[in-house]
Amino acid sequence: MPPEIRESDVAAQWDRNADVWADQLRNRWDIFREHWNNPAFLEFAGDLSAKNVLDAGCGEGHNTRIFARRGARMTGVDLSAKMIEFAREEELREPLGIRYECASFSNLATLRAESFDAVVSTMALMDGPDFPGAMREIARVLRPGGSLAYSILHPCFATKGMGWVRDDSGRAIKFTVADYFNDEAWIERWKFGHAPNASQVEEFGVPRWIVSFVIPTGYSFNLTGSTIYLSMAALFAVQAAGLHFSMGQQIVLLATLALTSKGIAGVPRATIVTLLAVAGSFQIPTAAVLMLLGVDTLMDMGRTALNVIGNCMAAAVVARWEGELKPAPISN
Repeated sequence: MPPEIRESDVAAQWDRNADVWADQLRNRWDIFREHWNNPAFLEFAGDLSAKNVLDAGCGEGHNTRIFARRGARMTGVDLSAKMIEFAREEELREPLGIRYECASFSNLATLRAESFDAVVSTMALMDGPDFPGAMREIARVLRPGGSLAYSILHPCFATKGMGWVRDDSGRAIKFTVADYFNDEAWIERWKFGHAPNASQVEEFGVPRWIVSFVIPTGYSFNLTGSTIYLSMAALFAVQAAGLHFSMGQQIVLLATLALTSKGIAGVPRATIVTLLAVAGSFQIPTAAVLMLLGVDTLMDMGRTALNVIGNCMAAAVVARWEGELKPAPISN
């Protein structure tokens, strides 16, 4: 079993990170956040103005303030007391009506049930040891019909054996990844490399473990909704074209689609492209596949819902397998 990392360990690490993190983040040295993560996430989260929104894992409140300036009524929670202290100090300096609570997003007991219209979490959920618990608590505080938008690391870029390869001058020339399937918890150490004082400051320590492997990997390989849709769509195209496939041909067709659909997450209309590519190999006319375009936008919502449910279940199963998810006692 991987070594256990407790929430107290996570809090201690982020308390140690807090001073340098807050200083460099506010001076805009988190290049990836500024130029890639935040622009994409803000577009993905949509218009949250006039809504009650929870920022789960708010840190020192940088993104919480962005949402507040865009009109959302924000509450931020974070496990690190030092981060919350920085966030509250900034709220005093620039009042935006934000409420900050020092709490784990896996235990939101201080927040009422069904009290938020939306929950956001930017690059934080992979830093907590109890992802299923976080999902339960987020579901509890969300109102019916509320939305959850979160971003987390992909395991391709967060493994125990990752690191930059540098030339003789110290310039990073390539990124290497190793131990991809190693599920042991570890402390990742890194810093904002573009900051002018990067060589003088201590590296951040960030705990990593199983959920940062299960969830993102699932979105590449465990696409339940997309696979079911492709099987139904393929057989529809076969029938629409007036073709007859034997049971053996149907099995080969569905197995081919299941294999070729891996890695299509996040690519708009990728299922149609996959189906078109495979259809040609089975002499299915292109016109029969293109008939599906009329309903593909509606079917996409169903595919996405099934993909999300499948991956949440995968995270819970692996967490139980690793002994991180304990069954709740049955009360009378």
